[in-house]
Amino acid sequence: ATTGVAGPDSLHGEPPGVVYLGLSLGGESRVRRLALSGSRDDIRASTVEAALDWMAETLERGLAQGRE
Repeated sequence: ATTGVAGPDSLHGEPPGVVYLGLSLGGESRVRRLALSGSRDDIRASTVEAALDWMAETLERGLAQGRE
């Protein structure tokens, strides 16, 4: 899951570029807070890239540990 502020304005006290990623796998849930910069489109693209990278890393680690 993703949520955050792509900009151009702050939202609920959070500046543009603050993004949260959420990931749940095998009964474990984790959250990451990112502070990104750039235009609204840059922040959106960076959010998707970070989420996909984190998901791939998590799945690779799980498979390496014998979890599916």
